[in-house]
Amino acid sequence: MLVGRLASAYRRGLLYRRSLGWRRFALRLLRVWQWAPRLLHAPWQPSARDRARGAALDGSLPFGVNLCGYVSSETGLGEAARQAARALEAAGLPFVLNDLRMTDVANNELPPVLPSDANPYAFNWFCVNIADADFVAWERGRDYFRGRYNIGYWAWEMPQFPAEWQAGFAYYDEVWVPSNFVLRSLAAVAPVPVVRVPYVVPPPETEGPGRPAAVSRADLGIGDDTFVFLFMFHFFSLFERKNPLGLIQAFKRAFPGREDVALVIKSAGGNNARGLAEMQRAAEGAQVVIFDKVLDRAAVNDLYGICDCYASLHRAEGFGLTLAEAMRAGKPVIATAYGGNCDFMDASNSYPVPARLTSLPADLGPYKKGWTWAEPDLEAAAEAMRRVYEDRDAAAALAARGRADVARLLSPESVGRLIKDRLEAIARARRLDGGPSGR
Repeated sequence: MLVGRLASAYRRGLLYRRSLGWRRFALRLLRVWQWAPRLLHAPWQPSARDRARGAALDGSLPFGVNLCGYVSSETGLGEAARQAARALEAAGLPFVLNDLRMTDVANNELPPVLPSDANPYAFNWFCVNIADADFVAWERGRDYFRGRYNIGYWAWEMPQFPAEWQAGFAYYDEVWVPSNFVLRSLAAVAPVPVVRVPYVVPPPETEGPGRPAAVSRADLGIGDDTFVFLFMFHFFSLFERKNPLGLIQAFKRAFPGREDVALVIKSAGGNNARGLAEMQRAAEGAQVVIFDKVLDRAAVNDLYGICDCYASLHRAEGFGLTLAEAMRAGKPVIATAYGGNCDFMDASNSYPVPARLTSLPADLGPYKKGWTWAEPDLEAAAEAMRRVYEDRDAAAALAARGRADVARLLSPESVGRLIKDRLEAIARARRLDGGPSGR
């Protein structure tokens, strides 16, 4: 048992090193107080025998949700957790927020309600990374899990799943996922139920009375008459997967020598000097603005506001939160027709870019050699960019349909109903006090 746990810890360490890069991985290693208690993979982790019997639930706990996640972080996961809270609010479900602090961001975002250290309700809902299951278990402790129905909320970008992370399922009674793509991937390997609960995407709060613009075209050196394509990503989400180099190539093919069109790429986590340098080299000779900065929600919404089209030529995507956000903001969206974004994107409301499936030639971060992702057709992407630029009425019509579709599918009310129905079904099956029959 001990040897197995040490071997598992070693494999997980290699995954983190590949994901973070040597510099960030070394910095995290210096934080001994964080990783040392996790070396043995949380010794109280539920056993297979306990899992087979089912969780021992405390039937006296009131019906409600303890939402645990990176609720103050300036990341996609943080935004997903904050909007999950809005879904609970819209559904009229009692809940508390339990904040986890990320080490590589400012953690200055304001959640919908003040976080609490308590988890008084029957359901724990963890909006965290797959790879962070051990971290959450160690930080929150055994009593946090005990007597609750524990739900993971995982996004994943590949059809295959790392064996090193399989043990993370043991903390949960079931796992929720944001898209059918992730559902197919995880359902094939999960020893617990997997349920689709999409991310919430509300309308953006843009510049208005009392809130001046946090980011403007002038800040980026772009004129008011310039047509702007936008893409945003975080280096921790894997540079090669997000594929900004492919987007730059497609943009240069679409608009060679043009000065009335610009591509803005906003990254974060830019201690990846190699990635930034590669983007700068690829952008030479074109009007491409690259800036690396952690932005708060207001500034992100302003970026959506000043762009004319959002574009992503990702090779894999678990959901595509920025794509859905841009559509909700009423922008035309161009994106690889592969991954979780296919749940809300098609040719009737956006510009899907065809792609061919390819095998990874070598290990890359948590992804293994031989695994599958998509290579977008750069010529088709360039043609889509030209269409959006040249036929703006048609692009606006598609964008209007996209906004309506995202508003219908991914509103707090729509997702809140899914959550409420699922929790009430669990409460009935487990006969929890305060559930549908006890309220």
